[in-house]
Amino acid sequence: MRRFIYKAELEILFHRYQIDESESDRIKSELFLDPISSNSKQFQLLNRIDSISKINSVLETGNDNKLFRGAVNDIFTINEDLQIDDDLRDLLLGDNKVAIFIGAGVSKLIGYPLWGELAFKAITYLWDNNKISFAEREKILAEITDPKQLLSIFDKFCSRKGENGRTFYEEIFNAEGKIKKENPYDHLVSPYFDWLKVTSNVDFGLANALLKYHQIQKEESSPSSSKSKKEIEKKSFFEKRIVSKSFPKSNFNPDKLYYLHGRIDNIGNSIFTTEDYIANYFSDETSVRPFLYHLFQDYNVIFIGYGLGELPILEAVMKKSEKSHFALMEAKYHERNVLQIKEHYYEQLGIKPIPYYTDHHGYDRLTMVLSSWKDEIKRERKKSSASYLDERNILDEVVK
Repeated sequence: MRRFIYKAELEILFHRYQIDESESDRIKSELFLDPISSNSKQFQLLNRIDSISKINSVLETGNDNKLFRGAVNDIFTINEDLQIDDDLRDLLLGDNKVAIFIGAGVSKLIGYPLWGELAFKAITYLWDNNKISFAEREKILAEITDPKQLLSIFDKFCSRKGENGRTFYEEIFNAEGKIKKENPYDHLVSPYFDWLKVTSNVDFGLANALLKYHQIQKEESSPSSSKSKKEIEKKSFFEKRIVSKSFPKSNFNPDKLYYLHGRIDNIGNSIFTTEDYIANYFSDETSVRPFLYHLFQDYNVIFIGYGLGELPILEAVMKKSEKSHFALMEAKYHERNVLQIKEHYYEQLGIKPIPYYTDHHGYDRLTMVLSSWKDEIKRERKKSSASYLDERNILDEVVK
């Protein structure tokens, strides 16, 4: 729900629905902070007005015009981010190659840490286990903000190839299921999101969602398998579906999941440190950089779950791309001027930012947006299919 609206938006509704001056003054005084004397172009809701139902309570006190109340509700409701951006819709519904690039912001919603949070935990772990002093911990965290650098420090004390480092990461990435919310990955593995899927996450959030979808389909057609048999099927499924090394340069398979930074079950060979990034992103000696180069040359990419700080590393492989790329990014509805500033930066990378507004629902809004996109694509494809069938029926009649 919007906390701010432009005064002109409300004044237009007062005029359109013939709300007299005394009633309009009452509504403004009961809904807004300092509505008369403020020189601002916007009205700000009082703190106690924190839902549409409370707005309606004020409106209903002296007004029985349902059309007016509905129109006021509409201007306070944020829903434009639930619809697919026009440019992106044309891309998704056309005959185009599309890939989604999934970052830590998606896995955060099911209990995994963002990279900055992981780095903080890693340095704190060093202090908790007497690897560094408290003063050293404070100085490191105060002077270094890059997660790659912090994880590089951690790796010097607790290598991922050793027992302590491996245990730390395995415990951190064993969090799935602890947060009981709607899972955004359940939408991303929908058959309506039939796009190539690439992730820089090492957790199994994406793979588990795809496995669950296939198990549900299988359960509907055959009796339940035993628990042990399901574990065997899970291991086999992951081996067939997950690509986490030796990435191809072409012939990408939309039925597979490309785990760009490796997997938690092989943490020693995953990409975490500055050295790892240099070796994989800035050298053709590994398969990561050539894979990314061809991905951005051949596919239109949608970034989901990435922040501004995570994208510059891709600049070297993106800058020669002539495809259209998009980034679904968090924003505050009342801070759209900040979004405009960010847009200039994204444009330099050849990316169009698409905001989702976290003012009311927080980061769970991302899951709501993905769900809405899925429904919209489903509707559009059904309409296209129906249109095709109508054309076929007309042609059949003509042929007869």
